[in-house]
Amino acid sequence: MQETHGWGSGLIEKLAKDLQNQFPGASGFSERNIYRMKDFFGVYSSSPQVVAEMGKSPIFNIPWGHNTVLLSSLKSTDERLWYASKGARGWMEP
Repeated sequence: MQETHGWGSGLIEKLAKDLQNQFPGASGFSERNIYRMKDFFGVYSSSPQVVAEMGKSPIFNIPWGHNTVLLSSLKSTDERLWYASKGARGWMEP
């Protein structure tokens, strides 16, 4: 659908509304958050390290909000992974 309509044609807005209608009461489907999901995929899908460690990578062991901060604050995937690993250790420890 994105290839046909492009990101700027209201696709994200429509997707957000459709998801909110499909899952009433669920949070996380705002336009802004869907753009963040798109950015998350774009950044990490091209990283061989993350793809090879799918599910084990520290980015999957920290809360979503922490990932959004790393995405918006840091430019390097290596830096993001380093901070995520430090955060995952702290998050998972009792």
